Order: sequence, then C-alpha cells, then structure tokens
Amino acid sequence: MMFEGIGLEILGVVAPLLEMLAPIMPGDTFPRFFTMEMMQRSLIASIMVTIVAGILGVFLIIQNLSLI
Repeated sequence: MMFEGIGLEILGVVAPLLEMLAPIMPGDTFPRFFTMEMMQRSLIASIMVTIVAGILGVFLIIQNLSLI
C-alpha cells in the first residue's frame, strides 16, 4: 500500500474515536463535528494548529524571543 499522506493517516486513526464520541455530545449541531468527514478534518486541523502554536509559544518564551 502506498503512503497517501500524513493527514489521511491521522484521519484514519482519529476518525473512529470521534465517531464514538458523537452519541454523547449534547445538542443537534455539535455531534455533526464528530460524524462528518469534512467536520472531522477541520476539527483535527484546529487541534493540530493549537498544539503547534502552544509549543512554538513556549519555545519563544524560553528563548526570550518574539515573532515581531
């Protein structure tokens, strides 16, 4: 099997976990973030950006640097 990309690999691992969480989420709209592939991709992307921004921010604070 060919390597199709890191994004598809992450989606393949995380999507079943998100679909297990969908039934316990409150409301009518919020569970759709966990069942539709388009919403799963955006949720995973936002989580990854949050993690990278946190790591970069901590690194810059420790090094006493800024991005300005």
